Amino acid sequence: MDISILLADAIAQDASDVFISANATPLAKIEGMMKPLSSEVLNNEQARLLIYSILTDREKAEFEDTWELNKSLHLVGLAGFASTYFGNGAKWRWWRWWRAT
Repeated sequence: MDISILLADAIAQDASDVFISANATPLAKIEGMMKPLSSEVLNNEQARLLIYSILTDREKAEFEDTWELNKSLHLVGLAGFASTYFGNGAKWRWWRWWRAT
């Protein structure tokens, strides 16, 4: 699974938010309703690898130190996203992306 593909799919569906969490499918908020972006349920390690794939080493270290991180990501030609993650070291709680306007 690729985070850029998930976010591009969310944009194509006019989603306002994307949620990634362990033990759940990636979800998009579309017209106020939560809808799956994939049928694959992500385990803890898959969720971690998906998010870490777009983090720098410095961001990974900051996150592992504080278990909180704010990040922005720009998909060229598509949209900008801002994100926030909260969790603890034992489990990926959630990662929320929203379209920057």
